[in-house]
Amino acid sequence: MKIKFIIIITALLSTLIAMQTIEESKITSKQSIQKGRVLSTIIPNLLDKKNSNTDVLNNKSLSTEKAISSEDIVEISSLDWVSSKTHNNAEIYNINKLDEFMKNVKNRKVDKVRIVKYAYEGERTWVNKLYDLEYNGKKIKYIIYDTYSNPNVFIPSEPSYYDKVIIRDYPNDLWYGICSVSNKGDDCATLISLNKDSIVK
Repeated sequence: MKIKFIIIITALLSTLIAMQTIEESKITSKQSIQKGRVLSTIIPNLLDKKNSNTDVLNNKSLSTEKAISSEDIVEISSLDWVSSKTHNNAEIYNINKLDEFMKNVKNRKVDKVRIVKYAYEGERTWVNKLYDLEYNGKKIKYIIYDTYSNPNVFIPSEPSYYDKVIIRDYPNDLWYGICSVSNKGDDCATLISLNKDSIVK
């Protein structure tokens, strides 16, 4: 009789423990689902905000200070202004990044650069021209942005593909162009042309 009683009590206790475990797992499962719902709502919103800050290019997001500190190749020029840094009507920043890019293309090393040309008039500065160059070890992907059609978002062109960037070093000036293997002589497109005195060191 005692053994039967012990077996019944043990069975009841096991059943109670099993039922409690099932209830706890249901609660935990509900909490996980709720947490998952919250996270699935928060994460895309955070990603959207992150992407919106980095992907949208316009005059506000691409200030001269930001472009220079990001080590973009920057040209600021004006017809009615003389720079206190260069004593002429242009300032060129980070031109060495284009030299490094050329070297990396020659050595088949992946690299990318951005060239931003700003126009300056009075107190206003705006992006006049914008190019992205990205080398994948084989070809240079070249994208030109339309900086005028939509003031809120610069519109990228369809990419063109080239083989090399070249430089012509004159006594007072530097000229950089982008070419395909088939281009000869002066067939290369101009990337940037500058007076050496305009380089801000």
